[in-house]
Amino acid sequence: MPEFQEARSLGRVTVDPKTSAILEYTFTWTSGPSKGKGTHDTILSMGFTDRIG
Repeated sequence: MPEFQEARSLGRVTVDPKTSAILEYTFTWTSGPSKGKGTHDTILSMGFTDRIG
């Protein structure tokens, strides 16, 4: 089983003020072995669907 050192992170969400839709999400490690690394997700489109893919 893997062990994890103590780590902290910062998450930020960008929201469209007119529609309340999530436009972007960033996640950055602020301590621990991955300090400074992160992810960045931009939402290009969203809506209902009847299938995956």
